[in-house]
Amino acid sequence: MVRLQSRIFWLLVLLAHAVAAAAWWLLMPGGFPLLHPHFLVNQILPPVVIAAIALALLAARRGRLDVARAVLISLAVLWLSGACSARVVFPVSFRLRFLVFVAAAAVVAAGAVAPTLRGASLRRAVTLPMLILGAAIGVALPLSQRAGLPGTRPRMATLEPLPLHASPAAARRPRGFSVNVQSGLVTLQRGRYVAYVEPLLTFRSRSPDRCWTMFAPPAERMKPLRMLTGFSAADDAISAWYEDPIGCRSRLDIREASAASGCDVDCTSHLPGPVFSHLNTYAAITLAGHRKLTVTFSPCPQTPVEVRHLGYPLGAPARFAYLAADGTFRIAEAASGEKGPFRTLAEGPMGLEDPLTVTLHDEGAPLASLELKDWAAQASTAVSPTAGWGVPVNAIEFSLDSEDPRSPASFFVTLAATSVGRGFSSVGHAAGAYRNRLLFRWQGAAPEATSAPGTAPAGRGARSIAGDVLYSPDRLRAD
Repeated sequence: MVRLQSRIFWLLVLLAHAVAAAAWWLLMPGGFPLLHPHFLVNQILPPVVIAAIALALLAARRGRLDVARAVLISLAVLWLSGACSARVVFPVSFRLRFLVFVAAAAVVAAGAVAPTLRGASLRRAVTLPMLILGAAIGVALPLSQRAGLPGTRPRMATLEPLPLHASPAAARRPRGFSVNVQSGLVTLQRGRYVAYVEPLLTFRSRSPDRCWTMFAPPAERMKPLRMLTGFSAADDAISAWYEDPIGCRSRLDIREASAASGCDVDCTSHLPGPVFSHLNTYAAITLAGHRKLTVTFSPCPQTPVEVRHLGYPLGAPARFAYLAADGTFRIAEAASGEKGPFRTLAEGPMGLEDPLTVTLHDEGAPLASLELKDWAAQASTAVSPTAGWGVPVNAIEFSLDSEDPRSPASFFVTLAATSVGRGFSSVGHAAGAYRNRLLFRWQGAAPEATSAPGTAPAGRGARSIAGDVLYSPDRLRAD
């Protein structure tokens, strides 16, 4: 074993910091503006640390052990000040984890007092600035990873109560959809095509103190269990009311579209306070039954984009769309997986009050359209801490479940999330009521059915509903 105060030990301590800095430099996202905290931490700090360690090793080789000792002491101060800062900035996520940083500081300090370094006299003119710099970096690092203030814009301040007045005698079965009222999952089928729509605002990975979600306690991090508190049905519509342990209350209204061509969804979710998360969905759609799927977006309708398989964490590049702060709607493709840099496939202007229409095409023929009336008005355009390269936190991600072009396709719509890019940083949703008016319409002639109603496709993007009870208004009569 390596003795804690041996020459080999403090050399390994310095080399370990250099390797860690290089790994951070390579793995963390780039493309941030100058002086942005993530530009300084991801692009400037790592080479500075590597250069300081290289200088210390070179000086030690020439007999200047005081330089190596000063660098080690400054690194120990960095770890210790970082531990104190993390404990204050992230009181829940680092309630005990800050002790790991304290232990790291102790290990580095042990290397600084090794017998080979103990006799090296420290020069105040060199050591004092390095100590101040190490302390400043340690304090700033946790602050740089703290999520900014929420940039979403909820439509309303509160949520109006839903009158629950079930009237099964007047109910009839909608011809175009069925609903699992326990989860809010809407199932639509036409011929061989099956679509699953999840219109409720859902947080899947949360942080209680704006830290990375991977450090949050499991009870604070995991998706809260949404509970159905009531529902009603009348004629061609279904309404439901939900609550969850984080205080989010949601109202869901679904109405059959004319001629059984789809459905109109109007749901509102009220957050009593800000919620910070890594993964969440404003809406999620899964489609099965297609043979070769392409998609167009209303800001650039003349540019169809093929829906492809996404490699994770590296591999086949992800494709997604977003609304930039300058009012430009872009469809982008990552370099590998969902990692940047990103290239633009198509773009067009979009106003905050403009509805977004997503049209799906199978083998070149229009299959279905999805209109999101409130997405742009509520989406945050703040720069994503995980994507970089100017990509904001809002996104519409789309991919196939596998390399088979007939595999289920998933569309994840977010107002503010960090699923695109690298890392587990959280981003905020402001308190208030978020509205999601979603219109789903089948287009073209219905093909021959090849799957039974209510059968969910298999795969990562699919939402299996096996064993769940599907409610439509006339189901209430049997219950």
